[in-house]
Amino acid sequence: MRSSNEGEDRYMTHPAVAIRIEGVWKTYRSSSIPALQGVSFSVPEGSHVALVGPDGAGKTTLLKILAGILKPDRGRVSIFEKTWETSHLYLKQQIGYLSQQPGIYGELTVQENLEFFADLQGVHPASDRIEELLSLTELASFRKRLASRLSGGMFQKLALACAIIHRPRLLFLDEPTTGVDPVARREFHALLDQLRREGVTLCMATPAMDEASRCKGVVLLYGGTLITQGDPGLLSNQVQGFVYEVVSPNPRHTAEELKVQHPHWSIQVFGDRLHVTVPEEEERGTEQGDSSEKIRAAIFEVLEKIFEDVGRLCSVRSIRPGLEDVFIALVSRNERESSNPKLGVASDAEGN
Repeated sequence: MRSSNEGEDRYMTHPAVAIRIEGVWKTYRSSSIPALQGVSFSVPEGSHVALVGPDGAGKTTLLKILAGILKPDRGRVSIFEKTWETSHLYLKQQIGYLSQQPGIYGELTVQENLEFFADLQGVHPASDRIEELLSLTELASFRKRLASRLSGGMFQKLALACAIIHRPRLLFLDEPTTGVDPVARREFHALLDQLRREGVTLCMATPAMDEASRCKGVVLLYGGTLITQGDPGLLSNQVQGFVYEVVSPNPRHTAEELKVQHPHWSIQVFGDRLHVTVPEEEERGTEQGDSSEKIRAAIFEVLEKIFEDVGRLCSVRSIRPGLEDVFIALVSRNERESSNPKLGVASDAEGN
């Protein structure tokens, strides 16, 4: 796969680079399979970038390497054009890191946790900064509450406040909204938007494609390999086909029947609906509108065999591919290429 090894700075809009990673590999001693395989990309200062992929994609490993917690086996990492080997103390002052299990002390109050982390980061005096963060996170009225008694959303706000107590220029976040309710999730993202407006560079790992769509750039990882990167609004161009959203009373049954009737279509279930990707060749040779109607008719033909009152219960519409569609299409394409012996040789040569 080309994008992870050509060193293309696709996010580059100006010369100030917050993160530059080149050809990074990492294998844990407990496994013979690399957690990261030749990953390369860069992030401009002031951007908001998401590292996206399923569990085991390498997101947390990559964040820990970027934050100086782990060392790569091979490759180079620079933060603000400095390396952890030569500028460790300087970079520790420039970054914040919010892990999946932040080290917040449940037996301490909100105020006491902030005071502790301020002292840990050498923020003296800390009172003004603490008041600023309590106001920002709307935790001022809960300053005396034990952290263990906070709701999930409030706990994550406190963890964020502790991670930025020292005013870092770059903030790493590892799946910060996992397990948080939708309202708290929206409030948390509003805080991140405020930080970005203040010039903080954000690099967030997430398995949620809708969350990644909020970012200015995404890096899609799968099996430790970077499969693509870029503006989430433009990545849909990488889907080779046309996507239809199908709503039905039983999406999984519908998907099974569609796969039987149309095995060359790509069909994925997303909650109460499914996405059907039709190859481009089925759209060629006719007017776009006529072809689209033919595809919709073919889908409805299958639906009518399963459900009664299809017109009321079901719907089919053409949609712009989302990040989920891009991810699935690229993973499927890579798996087809890796199963081809000729293509497999090229992939190995590129370090994938």
